[in-house]
Parts: sequence; C-alpha cells; structure tokens
Amino acid sequence: VRIRYTFYEKDRRRDKSNIAAFGVKVIEDALVNLQILKDDGWKYIDGYTLDFGIDKARPRIEVEISETEQEI
Repeated sequence: VRIRYTFYEKDRRRDKSNIAAFGVKVIEDALVNLQILKDDGWKYIDGYTLDFGIDKARPRIEVEISETEQEI
C-alpha cells in the first residue's frame, strides 16, 4: 500500500519532522495491531507522503491508504 498522511496542527510551534516521525510510527503500528495492515515492513508499505496544514479549531491527522500492485 501507499499511505498519505496529512497532519493538521493548531499552530506552527512544532517542527514538521518532529510531528511526522512520531505520528507515522504510532499510526503504522496501530494499523498492524488492528489488522488493517498485515505488517509495516517494506513488503507491505510501498511508500508514503507527508502533508501539513494548520487548523486551530480541529488539529488532527488524516490517513489515506491506497493499494498498489503487488510484485509477482
């Protein structure tokens, strides 16, 4: 799969790398724990993209998962 993460922060205080590094790891572990993904290794996650925005009223993380073609 490919995963697109969009991080909405309430302000610009935290560095983007600090936001993403922790968020990606926790979310991927949760997706495996919930059996949404079989594993979070190279065989199962083709890649991901990171986007950032500001939403003072509703900070959040949006996760979009799309399937990719499997190697034969």
